[in-house]
Amino acid sequence: MEPICDFRVLEVQLSPYVSHTGISALSKLHSLQQFLFLDSPGCDLHPIVKWCFELLPWLQVVAYDLPPIGWFHFMLLCDLTTPALRDTLPDTLHLRQLALSCLVRIPDNLSLPEVRTLHLMQPMQPLDTVRFPKLSEFVFYGNYDAELMRMLGHLGRQLQSLRLVLISHAQVQLDSLLDVCPQLTELSVHFGSLQSVTQLRPDTLQRLQTLRVVCGHSVQPGLLLQVLRMASRLHSLELSMVDVDVHDLQQLDALARQRCCMQHLQHIQIHLPPGAAEDSLVLKKELLEQALVSCANHCDSLQEFDFAIHK
Repeated sequence: MEPICDFRVLEVQLSPYVSHTGISALSKLHSLQQFLFLDSPGCDLHPIVKWCFELLPWLQVVAYDLPPIGWFHFMLLCDLTTPALRDTLPDTLHLRQLALSCLVRIPDNLSLPEVRTLHLMQPMQPLDTVRFPKLSEFVFYGNYDAELMRMLGHLGRQLQSLRLVLISHAQVQLDSLLDVCPQLTELSVHFGSLQSVTQLRPDTLQRLQTLRVVCGHSVQPGLLLQVLRMASRLHSLELSMVDVDVHDLQQLDALARQRCCMQHLQHIQIHLPPGAAEDSLVLKKELLEQALVSCANHCDSLQEFDFAIHK
């Protein structure tokens, strides 16, 4: 029987039998890139993760399955700076996906040169952004404030994907975001209304393929039309539980008929929230139906147009 030495992905069911000795035995599998743990209630995952960092520092992904969230990527540890973990960490971890929760600081001697995806949850202190030279995807859970914009000022030009999950509703300035993140192909905003102080610029939208706004209350009138006219590569537009101006819905129909833009759109989702007057909802329903017909007839790439009005 040939030796098993080319594992790239390994899934292990968590149990009390997962030990330091067992993890150490995997240190000969230098081809191993992803170590995934299937969740088991009652098992303490922290020492296992510590052993992975200590004994398998070349791993690109260490994650565990947390239903219903799915694979959750480490380091989701508040205690990176505690001696118990800090003293056992190697100088370099080759993780490509990293999650930091309420982190005070990353140890000064720890290098993270390969991180491509960073999840940052409610940071307690400023993040040292120079630690992530290859970062391309940033997922932020917290407040839309000056500290977030400071981080984006340092990281933004290298980002291709930005997802903001805001813990309190905010007016998100789309022009400011695009100015500091001009290479974005994906932008998602959860629990924030889209606004813009200035006219959007085509050069900051030329790579955008996905725009997603979830539970955002509203989009500033006229802003959606600017995006549709300038984002020539836009593939997916999702507005879920977001109010859209009547004039914008009227123009959505007109833009589709003109065939001057929206020609790469494959997926449109517009779900309007409850709370509007009945006559306004009836009008918006009619406008969405007209837009659906026009998009179906004139947007050659369109595969799905999903609209709903929640009462």
